Amino acid sequence: MKAGLKADGRRYNKEIIDFFQMEDEKLQRFINTQSDLINDTLKPKNHLLELLLEDRKKKEIQITTLQQRLRAMEAPRLRPRALSSTAVVSVTQLFALLAQPTSQMARNFSYEVTFGHSNNHVEAILSADNTFDPQAQGLAQ
Repeated sequence: MKAGLKADGRRYNKEIIDFFQMEDEKLQRFINTQSDLINDTLKPKNHLLELLLEDRKKKEIQITTLQQRLRAMEAPRLRPRALSSTAVVSVTQLFALLAQPTSQMARNFSYEVTFGHSNNHVEAILSADNTFDPQAQGLAQ
């Protein structure tokens, strides 16, 4: 009877060990499945998080740029000294000075003659015969 009890005890111990091994395998499969599910959801979440962070950085840069532009527009513009000074000569006096005769002999002047003078040159050049000496053309080129 002792031998039978020992055999029953060993068989009972083996059944318990087998049971724990099966439960351990089930638990390991469950852990692996859950781990795979977590990893499968983590990858897209991490990717989405990266995209959102990039978008946030771009928007921060854009905000900074716009703030700088706004500050530049609101800042009082310092005018150069030449622009802020008052004119010494009026526009009429300036034209009179520019239209003065080039020699002492020509006392009478008119704005039309003076300012039309350059146009006369242009008209003369355009209406002139445009044939040039080949040697002079070669020197000009």
